[in-house]
Order: sequence, then C-alpha cells, then structure tokens
Amino acid sequence: MIDTLKILLTDYAVKDAKLSLVPSTIDTETGEMKGNFPLWTDGQKTFEGSQAYHRDEHFNVNLSAQFKNDGSGISTVCYVTFDVPKFAGGHNYQAVDFAGTENALKQAETKLRDVGIKTNIMTAKPSRIDTFDNVEADEPYSCYQPVLALLHGSRMKQRGYEGGFLWENQSAEICAYDKRQKMKKDKHPLTGLPKHPIRFEFRAKQARKIQSAYGFYSVQDLMDGYDSIRSVYLQTMRKQLFKYSASDVEALFHSEIAKDFAWFRKHTGARWLDKYFRDYGIFCMMQKASMETVLEALNEVEDNKVKRSRLKKKLGEANFASAALSLMPASKRTHGELYNELQEKLLAA
Repeated sequence: MIDTLKILLTDYAVKDAKLSLVPSTIDTETGEMKGNFPLWTDGQKTFEGSQAYHRDEHFNVNLSAQFKNDGSGISTVCYVTFDVPKFAGGHNYQAVDFAGTENALKQAETKLRDVGIKTNIMTAKPSRIDTFDNVEADEPYSCYQPVLALLHGSRMKQRGYEGGFLWENQSAEICAYDKRQKMKKDKHPLTGLPKHPIRFEFRAKQARKIQSAYGFYSVQDLMDGYDSIRSVYLQTMRKQLFKYSASDVEALFHSEIAKDFAWFRKHTGARWLDKYFRDYGIFCMMQKASMETVLEALNEVEDNKVKRSRLKKKLGEANFASAALSLMPASKRTHGELYNELQEKLLAA
C-alpha cells in the first residue's frame, strides 16, 4: 500500500558519517561565505556547509539547516526518503503488508546507522506518504485515457504526468498512469506483470496533510494505525475521482462531443460532419503511429507522385484539424462502462 515514505528525524546523533558535504558558496567580491551552517558535531569537530547528503537508488538522506518557526535562530533537520516495497526486498509493483513495512523501517534504521546516523526511527515524523493500488484493466491503457481526462478532483488542478494524469494541490497529489509502460521506460523487468496494469497513487506531501488525513504524528502512529491507510486511500479515490455514476460519465462525454461538433460546424463549412469523421479517423490513426510512419506507409502503397503529393497535403490538413478533437479512440464498450470497470476494481474492499 505504501510506496514512498519521507520522514523527519526528531532525535539522532551523527558519528563517523559517510555523508557528502556540500560547501557553502563564496562571494568572490567580498570573500563572504553564504549559506554556511554547522550541520553536525562529531567529538571536537563541527562540520559546516550548506547541506550534507547520502543517496542511492532507493534511499536518500538530506541534512540541512532551516530557520526555526519562532525566529529564534537556525536548527539542523534531517530528512530520510525511501521506497518501502523495494527497501523491504520486493518489487515496487506489488504492495507490502504490515510485516513488510515493519521490515522496511528496520532496514532503513540499519542503513542510517551504516552511514553514521543513529536514531530510533519510530519517533520520526512522517512528512510525505505515497500510497498506491493497481488495477488490472481488461483493455489497453489508451482506451481509458478519455475517461481519466474528464475526471476532476475537488480543489485540484489536472495536468499530464508520465503519459497519464496528475491531479494536484499544495498538500496532495493523485495520479493515474500505465504502470507497465512506466516500468518499461525505467528498464525494469516486466516478467509476471499483468498485461494492462493501471496505477493509481495518492500522495500526502506535507506533515499537516498527513496529520489531518491519517492522524499520524510519528512513525509509531503510522504502524499503530496501519489498517487505516487503505481506508484513507479508498476514501480519497472515491471522493476525488470516482464520485460519478456511469450515466454521469456518459453525460460528460455528451458535452465533449457537442463541443467537437460545434467547432467543426463553425470552422469547416457545410460538409462539417463528413470532415469530422475524416479528421477523427486521422486522429485515431495518429494515436497508433507518427506522421512520419504514416507517410512512409503511403509511399509504399501509392506509386503516383502527383497523387501521393495530394494525399500528403490532405493528411497534413486533416491532422491539423483533428487537433481540435477532444476524444481519444476507445474500445467497443462505452466510456461509462470503462469508468465503471475502473471504479469497481479500484474501490473493491
């Protein structure tokens, strides 16, 4: 259930640290050091700089200085970020359970000790919690894209993300994307992966959001309230993305199709419906291949240079006009049926 976890250490000691120290900048005119802070003391020696860090593939430590909230000076803070499923020795496609999360925390505490930071990780404060679930869809991800494109999160802005969609505000994010494509892009093995997995993530990005959504003020709270993590995830998905019925979704698409018709009627003349169908066909084709690939195929089929030139011109015009279309090619099922499938599979208890 938990993917990425970021925590703020509240009680720690640094000794024989294996950290990379980032030096402060120096004003070449005055020789003044800017952003130079005492980061930790080991015996009689104080280490100073702008920050210190340790990074590897699934585990990051960052030690830096920040101004205290009461304005009384500067304090040093240490944030630790790690991938829970991978750190537990697993695969980040599959979620880990309570025991797996507990093991990941123990491994993180051991890793901190290895880099010279001794702490009780259970007293740390969660500052970011990413949770997820995967839907094994019946059809390719592209069939669900138009459905996801129409969904709106409450008080959230939507934008593209990893070939999918992201709904965000200052304190939280929700995203949906083709997990198989993402793992392929990142060069992860695809063995055993479902054919059409769609990943849905909920990210609480601030300590205040974690406290209000989960009631967690420490890692110990997180483990004590572990069973509530899935409940909050489902509640969030139901409230933000899956609050519609299938008929509501069909009504949303009715509005989108009407917008497309109105644009073609206004801009393409008396035979606007014929041009709509022509351009929609081009639009669907361009989801499968680039214009370059389409033109290469045309060159193979049409030998007559004059006809080929005319067809290329028509393709270019139609491709430009098809950009006005707001719908993607879909399956034989309605958008309402596709939405209902995602809703039922994701929100299943």
